[in-house]
Amino acid sequence: MKKLNVLAISAAVAASSFGGMSVAQAEITENLSVTTNYIWRGVAQSGAEADVQGGLDWADDSGLYAGAWLSGSANELDMYAGWSKGMFDVGFIKYYFTQDDSLHASEVYAGVSVSDWTAKLYVDTNSDNGDNMYFEVVGDIGPVNINAGMNMNDADASEYAQITVGYTHKNLTLAIAMTDIDDADEEISLTYSFPFE
Repeated sequence: MKKLNVLAISAAVAASSFGGMSVAQAEITENLSVTTNYIWRGVAQSGAEADVQGGLDWADDSGLYAGAWLSGSANELDMYAGWSKGMFDVGFIKYYFTQDDSLHASEVYAGVSVSDWTAKLYVDTNSDNGDNMYFEVVGDIGPVNINAGMNMNDADASEYAQITVGYTHKNLTLAIAMTDIDDADEEISLTYSFPFE
């Protein structure tokens, strides 16, 4: 889900057999990063301040997965679960904000991946927010990551388009985000993802 340049550490849970029955393999991955500016869907979420972010993910061979992701400065906790197999991905994500319950939100999503590119649609399940959807296309061209998206809502004020371009060298990513929101400046972030082996 949010998804921005975090390097994971993997600890495989070994498959085992008991009484002739095999158990599918599962994998747990962790991630931790620091950034100068937490940008999500082209918009700064932490007041353009530094942020510490981390998460934990679980997945098994069937394609089922679940995870949680935390942002310190934004006081945000995301929890998600889904199924991903081959080129398809479907799931549900819940956004919690510890300092403001009114910001809580949830989305269902579905995506298709081809080669290094993924197209995904998110639909807000909270009717209080109107008919809100977000469509994005994300992909890599060598070390350059491109994330282009559009927020669509029956309330015109919340509709906008954005593009974020990032360049990664080893564990360091420099990104710039631009939107068509009136009077909005470009957002720039520098993110370091901790390497785990």
